[in-house]
Amino acid sequence: MEQVKISPFQLGLLVISIVAGSNLAPIEVLAKRDTWICIIMAMILGSIFIWAQTTLATKYTGKNLVQINELIYGKKIGIVINLFYSWYFMQLIALQIFDFSEFYKNLMLRETPQPVIAIVFLLLCGWAVWKGMEVIARCSEIVIPIIILAVIGTLFLIIPNFKFTNFLPYLQITTTDLIRSSSSLTAILFGEIICFLMIIPMINNHTKLRSAIFIGMYLGGALILLGSVYVIAVLGNTMEISSYPLLQLVRLIDLGEFFSRMEVLVTASFFWIIFLKIAVIYYAMVLNTAEIFKLKNMKPLIFPLGVLGVNLAFILFDNSGDHYSFIVNGYPQMAIPYQFVIPLISLLVIWIRKSLATKKEI
Repeated sequence: MEQVKISPFQLGLLVISIVAGSNLAPIEVLAKRDTWICIIMAMILGSIFIWAQTTLATKYTGKNLVQINELIYGKKIGIVINLFYSWYFMQLIALQIFDFSEFYKNLMLRETPQPVIAIVFLLLCGWAVWKGMEVIARCSEIVIPIIILAVIGTLFLIIPNFKFTNFLPYLQITTTDLIRSSSSLTAILFGEIICFLMIIPMINNHTKLRSAIFIGMYLGGALILLGSVYVIAVLGNTMEISSYPLLQLVRLIDLGEFFSRMEVLVTASFFWIIFLKIAVIYYAMVLNTAEIFKLKNMKPLIFPLGVLGVNLAFILFDNSGDHYSFIVNGYPQMAIPYQFVIPLISLLVIWIRKSLATKKEI
């Protein structure tokens, strides 16, 4: 297997890409003008998810998710759980690939078949995985700071269109819908950080592991929150009729010939942050599968698994309606067991074993 090291700083940047890379998901559909409240609640719930995941990692320093599951549950049950995680990672790849290919087909490649866009992009991500996690991490050092500056600068230019009245009235959704929307956003935005349990052994300073992940999570969440606040404040109720409200927001910027057509900058930012997100999840999926089958080299799995991921994307979803419906209604129920329930059960098993061992010593 690949023997590389990445820094806590690079880990934090990659976490930002996982969180902020969810910007194509229809999050405003969930709670409309109260989306910003749900995002804040999701950040609180996400902190609990990340606490469980990082606690598990710190109890088995130097071990990845596959190795941790086999140590906790035994080899046979551990293999079954790890195979389910491989399937989960592949579903994430399929979701992200469909998101990306649909976005660029609708925006600028209308005559290009969507599967062609998906295949070409996944080949690029596959090349990054082939080059290794160190290359992906170095890319994040260049891409993420530029994207953060671009997003903040772009949103600054839209301030003249800001209307606080668009936030009123508050809390128009029911308490049940608020809880459901917040839990859905937790799974969509923050739960996918679970994939880093495959990469954590590569960190060169494990004492800063938890802080790096939490800082990355909060910065990524802040970018999503900032974008959502601006979408609501500028577009108001019209955001509900737009498939990509953030892009619609940026199209309103027109400050002379230089500061117009700013959506080009946004689409470029989307491209690179989604590239990083898919590359990280893709790497985790391939490494997870290679570890299950005790392969010394994961590279032969890269393109076969990528082909399966692309095919799965177009098997699961016939159109954008199916895709959006799954993200809003089906994805949280599918994802939360992998993101939180299994790690929590693992911690419970560790606690029970430790308690029993303490009683025996007494």
